[in-house]
Amino acid sequence: MVEERQLMVEERQMVVEERQIVVEERQMVVEERQIVLEERQLMVEEIDGNMETGVLMGQMVAAEQMVAGWVQVARDRWQGGGRELASDLNTMR
Repeated sequence: MVEERQLMVEERQMVVEERQIVVEERQMVVEERQIVLEERQLMVEEIDGNMETGVLMGQMVAAEQMVAGWVQVARDRWQGGGRELASDLNTMR
């Protein structure tokens, strides 16, 4: 009887140890998943940063094009005005 009880106690202890191992394995899986989530979050933040950079670069290109357009208009007006002035002077002569 005592030996049987001792065996039962040992078997239960083994079951407890096996369950503890399962709990530890599951904890490791949880930690691995947490790491994956953190890596994904970093990727999302990097993508957001790249998108913001792209938007800013697009705005910068648009601003450069707008300024280039203003410069062209100013040149055209200056050149056109100069021609008109020269034409007016020639007419006066």
